[in-house]
Amino acid sequence: MENSNLQFKGYRAEEISFKFNMQKINKEENQKRKDNLKVEIGIGQNEKQFAVKMTYNEINIDNCCDLKVILIGQFEIDEKAQEKISDYAPNAVAILFPYLRSTISTITSAAGVPPLILPVMNFTIE
Repeated sequence: MENSNLQFKGYRAEEISFKFNMQKINKEENQKRKDNLKVEIGIGQNEKQFAVKMTYNEINIDNCCDLKVILIGQFEIDEKAQEKISDYAPNAVAILFPYLRSTISTITSAAGVPPLILPVMNFTIE
């Protein structure tokens, strides 16, 4: 089996916020919420290092709470690799996403509310 040119160096939580919010909003406003997941890619000090920042922000989950989680994953491409960071970005996002899903489900279940489990997503560049 061949080693990958992409190395996951780890991740850290930049922000985790959970608060109860007992304000009710109507279903129409709830349905206006769009993408709660935001992904950003940042290049490091050289062209072989980069970071993926995933932000999940949802207000009024099940009419009870607000949640915001920001995770940052650090990645590095092998020096001999010919590909660019943009070639590896979808894989890096796919590597970091399960950590975000796990963090969110753990926080919500530990808070005593039904766990919020994000659906599996396909991160391909179109």
